Amino acid sequence: MVKIYKKAQQEMVGFVLIVVLVVVGIMVFLVVSLRNPGEEQNSVETSAVLESLMKSTSDCAIVFEPQYSNFEELFMNCYDDKRCENLNEMACDYLNKTLASMIPDIMKSENLNGYEFSFISAGENKININEGNCAGGKISAQKKLANRDATIRLTFCN
Repeated sequence: MVKIYKKAQQEMVGFVLIVVLVVVGIMVFLVVSLRNPGEEQNSVETSAVLESLMKSTSDCAIVFEPQYSNFEELFMNCYDDKRCENLNEMACDYLNKTLASMIPDIMKSENLNGYEFSFISAGENKININEGNCAGGKISAQKKLANRDATIRLTFCN
């Protein structure tokens, strides 16, 4: 008699586990399928593009040539309202012009409908570049500048 009860208990535990797995699967499916298509998601790929952009060297030398700044330093110099001495141009103006030509080149390699790029410094939108249609899904990344109240945000639109 004891063997019958143990076998029934094992079958009940197995049945409960199967039901739990099915319910969890349905919940995951619902969360993924009901997500708003216009909802913005953080993306590792977009983060990698933003990080590689930050480490790229520019043609701007704040102090002297050949000490060219990378883009992360340029954003800090833009925040501090410095100028590219070798180009006789403000760092923010140089960034705005350069990014407007660089980001579309990055987009050509991907199947994207548009992009948005912004540099917000102390609540002020210093740089805002956008192109294309961003009505669909968005994948984005952002970076805060060290020791400054500033955020760099890159969003690609599917």
